[in-house]
Amino acid sequence: QYAGGEPTLRNDLHDITRKAKELGFIEVMVSTNGVRMSKSVEYCRELMESGIDAIYLQFDATNAPEVWKKMRGVNLWPIKQRVIKNCRAIGFKGIMLVPTIAKGVNDNQIENILEFAKQNNDVVAGVVFQPVSLCGRINYEELMELRYTSSDLKIAINKITNNAIEKFYPIASSAKFTRLLAWFDNVPSFSMTTHPDCGFATIVIIDDNDEWKALENYFNAKGLVTWANQVWDMVRNREIPKPTSFLKDINLENYGGVASRIGEFIDDMTNLGYRQIMKSYFFAGALKYIKNPSQILTSKLFQSFTRLILSPNFNSAKSFLLSKNLLISCMHFQDAYNFDLDRVSNCIVHYGVIDPDDPSMVLQIPFCTMNTLHREKLEARHKIANQSTLKPEIIQSKIKTYIKSIEKEI
Repeated sequence: QYAGGEPTLRNDLHDITRKAKELGFIEVMVSTNGVRMSKSVEYCRELMESGIDAIYLQFDATNAPEVWKKMRGVNLWPIKQRVIKNCRAIGFKGIMLVPTIAKGVNDNQIENILEFAKQNNDVVAGVVFQPVSLCGRINYEELMELRYTSSDLKIAINKITNNAIEKFYPIASSAKFTRLLAWFDNVPSFSMTTHPDCGFATIVIIDDNDEWKALENYFNAKGLVTWANQVWDMVRNREIPKPTSFLKDINLENYGGVASRIGEFIDDMTNLGYRQIMKSYFFAGALKYIKNPSQILTSKLFQSFTRLILSPNFNSAKSFLLSKNLLISCMHFQDAYNFDLDRVSNCIVHYGVIDPDDPSMVLQIPFCTMNTLHREKLEARHKIANQSTLKPEIIQSKIKTYIKSIEKEI
């Protein structure tokens, strides 16, 4: 994930993305305010063609100018709409809306944000809410005025959807399932092994009447996840015998290098066959967790789900989320006032920072510790000699000038 600052300020972003793909990164995401993307359909097309898989779009409100001005200094609503329009025009279908939620500031926008995602599900795959992380010095009264938690968000979503969405799952519950998908697709695997308090996720269904429906209305979600876990454990332990087991009584060492190359060829073919066997096995077992299997041939929901488990890979997973199904998730980053070492020890989101003591090395810093512990020290170590810091009033003036330039474009 390219974060910032604002990654799209770099004119070489396309080159960096192409290089990332060459290096084998299977999913490249850009976290952006969308300002540059809103200016040009062609720029959006260049991003997509360079290999960007997903847009992590800052999205704190819908049509609420005062909220935007309070949070970002300028009403960005027209810009967000243009980003959606531009992505739709080029067929880019991988936008995640990312609202920062602060109590009393924009928590009244949660319903509007979800509704916008629903109405634009052809290009919007989900919403990733981020309850505010309060960096810097703040007194207790101000802290409590702004603090918004994952639990607050769950209650709000439940109320907004008329009690349709009641179950939320720790992100780590998908750990083995994501490994299984990666293995099926024969790409490098990873696990979402975050601490349970770091965030949650669920998939909500948008029915033919444009109403919210819970995933559990259609699937036994717990059973399906448990089944995926079981299949992954089988894959990891190689429980289905390989055809090469027929050769177990033959001493291949007697046949020298030729036998070794034959064995490697057979193993390669076996890996392919084993993957297909396990795909079929997973699909057959997953069917029993569909609550109304008679709808498989008529329901778009079940058809997209069937495609996912018949051909389980990251592209079919994305297609599933763009078929009237919406990912709703939350990632609550920590600050100094709710810091938890257990959570940090399980972090899966890291900053990559050049080591000031050895520029050939990159430090891997857990996300929540960056602003709380490391940023000030690292910036001091990376400062450029004989270059003075801009005075606060000059920085503020530059910000105001930039905001005015955006307002003119709106």
